[in-house]
Amino acid sequence: MNDTRNVEIGRNQRNVQLDFLRGMAVLMVVVHHTVIFRDSRAWPAPLVRCGWAGVDLFFVLSGFLISGLLFSEYRRSGKIRFPRFAARRALKIWPAFYVLVLLTIVIRIGSDIHNPVPVLRAFLHDVFFVQSYFPGTYGHFWSLSVEEHFYILLPLTLYFMLRRSGPDEDDPFRFLPWLFGMVAIAELAARLLSARWIPFTLMTHLMATHLRIDSLLFGVLLSYWSIFHAERFWSFVLARYPFILAVGVLLISPTLVLPNDNRWMYTYGFTVLYFGFGAIMVGLLAFPLASLPKTAQAFFRAVAYVGGFSYSIYLWHIPWMLALEKYGLLHRRYTGVFAYVAGAIVVGIVTSKLVEIPILRLRERLFPAHGQTAAARLAATTVRPA
Repeated sequence: MNDTRNVEIGRNQRNVQLDFLRGMAVLMVVVHHTVIFRDSRAWPAPLVRCGWAGVDLFFVLSGFLISGLLFSEYRRSGKIRFPRFAARRALKIWPAFYVLVLLTIVIRIGSDIHNPVPVLRAFLHDVFFVQSYFPGTYGHFWSLSVEEHFYILLPLTLYFMLRRSGPDEDDPFRFLPWLFGMVAIAELAARLLSARWIPFTLMTHLMATHLRIDSLLFGVLLSYWSIFHAERFWSFVLARYPFILAVGVLLISPTLVLPNDNRWMYTYGFTVLYFGFGAIMVGLLAFPLASLPKTAQAFFRAVAYVGGFSYSIYLWHIPWMLALEKYGLLHRRYTGVFAYVAGAIVVGIVTSKLVEIPILRLRERLFPAHGQTAAARLAATTVRPA
């Protein structure tokens, strides 16, 4: 016997599972970066070691959600307004980013006014979002560069697919699974060739867009299946979500013992990771949170609350660390770690409310969202086996 579980969310609501994953991703990154100023004895070693993979989780989530915006618009209206999509993305990403960058430039040039060239060169890399190939104002900006390239490549890809499709075609993107397969093979081959022939550096082997874009494209593939083949996709996931979650956890488990500069990890490992995080994401979307004890639900919602501010927390966690370092507050055994982690969360939330959220409200007035949100469409399920 079957019953129905409606997990659609309203236009102005957020999906707890997806925000929980955002929260986990940013907390993983923040905790991992404690290794910059503390050895692993300040935290359990596996907890610190696996944190670098939070960026890979962000990539899968970004591919899933951003493509979902475009796919949902096509299903709703039969077209995609690419200029409007670009404007909304720019207003989401750029204001908070450039507030941080410009503030940093003013401080750095003010402290060394006779040598502004390195600061301005890094700023130029930020302007063109090439930090995955050339150093930007902060090292962690490389992942923003990868995502910015994705925001350009994905609409172009979908645009050409639409141009090649017939009028009013229900599924003009049916080539996406084949495209993903080709890109995934090419990316893995590129990673293996880089490992074989290019001397290792973080930028050449871990950060370059052409070695990481398959993670985002896997999120796009999951989004495509969940929208254009929703009944089959969600019926499959709902019937097997405990197994899917277990497989996902197993696939990401190498991060507990292998660092990101391990040769297996930055070649085959990146492929294994995005499959694992994709499995965790869709399995968690099918998981009935209401079945959990109240304390577990509270934990989920607390992490999801942090996830709602993940972009600002990610932007500001390194500047906050450097500020604590400047005033000698980092190297106290446990209080330094607490001040960094808790402070990064607080600073991210405050700056989001000061910069990001007001700009997003302006965005909704200038380029309002229409119809069902992507998260609502992607999280929607119709049948849950009893």
